[in-house]
Amino acid sequence: MPKKSDNSNEIDLINQHRSSYNVVVLSSIWAKHLKRNEEFRHKPNAEVIKFAMQEVCLGKVSEKEIMAVAHEEKTKKRFDDKKREKDQALKL
Repeated sequence: MPKKSDNSNEIDLINQHRSSYNVVVLSSIWAKHLKRNEEFRHKPNAEVIKFAMQEVCLGKVSEKEIMAVAHEEKTKKRFDDKKREKDQALKL
């Protein structure tokens, strides 16, 4: 029996999920979050994305967790943007 390659296993994992598009979106959001952590900060993007995709496909992180992190980061960014605008207005 021929041995499956790593890519074949990843494709099987993706096919088991809702849709490959959804897996890619969730993986990219999770990779962006991971890249902010010290452990992944200096690793190549491709390595971080591959790790994130494995975690999403294997169910180590749920869609709910990923969306909560994305919402938290979006809220923090909005707060930082408003603070920056306010600081710039005070300088004028």
